Amino acid sequence: MKFSIKLVLQSFFLGICLCLWTIIFSYLINSFTGISLGKQNSNSFNIDFKSYIFIAFIIPFFETFIFQWLVLYQMYESYKGKFKKQFAILLSSVLFGLSHSYSSGYFIYSAIAGVFLATSFCYFRERTNWLSAIVYVTVIHSVSNSLIFIIKMLNN
Repeated sequence: MKFSIKLVLQSFFLGICLCLWTIIFSYLINSFTGISLGKQNSNSFNIDFKSYIFIAFIIPFFETFIFQWLVLYQMYESYKGKFKKQFAILLSSVLFGLSHSYSSGYFIYSAIAGVFLATSFCYFRERTNWLSAIVYVTVIHSVSNSLIFIIKMLNN
């Protein structure tokens, strides 16, 4: 694997950006439509440490592996010339959104977040290798999930 401090810091920064985007998008959707993106009511947010580890670290790794490596990277690499990278990113993102289809608003949010994660995967893949790209995108997703978890905990 190929790592650099600069790319690790970029991953953390992008994770913070994804979290901020989540908060802003959620607020705007809720303000204009009254639709909540959360699949749980904030009053029922009760989670233990094992669940946190699962949500913050294990799920992001498997989602990165499935949606960025298996769908995006393998499809693009296997069919070079037949599929443009943008199509592979779009397909990966829609599938990512469908896996988070708790509500129509959450599907839209997740598909857009999927574009962000898939594009980040391509960015890191071009600068390192596929395994490092998985790690960097998992860090982005984990930082975002962790910050959202902390915010939800503080709001209860």
